[in-house]
Amino acid sequence: MKTKKGTILNKLRKSIIEQENGNRSDLKCVKCGLNKFLTVDHIIPVFLLEQFCLKDEKYNMEDNFQYLCKFCNQQKGSGIDIRNPKTFDLLEEVIKRAKSEINS
Repeated sequence: MKTKKGTILNKLRKSIIEQENGNRSDLKCVKCGLNKFLTVDHIIPVFLLEQFCLKDEKYNMEDNFQYLCKFCNQQKGSGIDIRNPKTFDLLEEVIKRAKSEINS
């Protein structure tokens, strides 16, 4: 997926590149703790945000991002991890924003 410049998603992806280049070492996969092969994962998947007509949120909904290594990200796929404590709060926020979009 192409990342729009100036977005939160773009900033997070740049931080991964910085770590790969040895300029930082603080990032790690939230599931397994690996600090290599990192990706930025959407906790609430992009397809669901698009279903709720929240296209900008896929780039800028700050709480919806987490670092996962590519292995954990492949296991999660485009699903929703209900064991993640953030998932239900984020789903409520997505519904709230979608209702706001409909009513405006």
